Amino acid sequence: MQLSASRENTMRDMAHRRRTAVARRSHGTGLEYGLIAAALAVAIVTVVAGLSARFGGAESGPIASAVERVIR
Repeated sequence: MQLSASRENTMRDMAHRRRTAVARRSHGTGLEYGLIAAALAVAIVTVVAGLSARFGGAESGPIASAVERVIR
């Protein structure tokens, strides 16, 4: 019985330490997420613009013309 109680205390302590560590961890700011979103948007526009320039230029349709307007 003593072993069981000791094991429960140990598990409780481990859970408490885990929660404490998570609470101490610095959380991301909105700026970080904004920068990630901006970098992803630039990468997508770059890829689409490169593909439209390689495979048809401005006459390839509405996506290419929209990309050209964003780039200008």
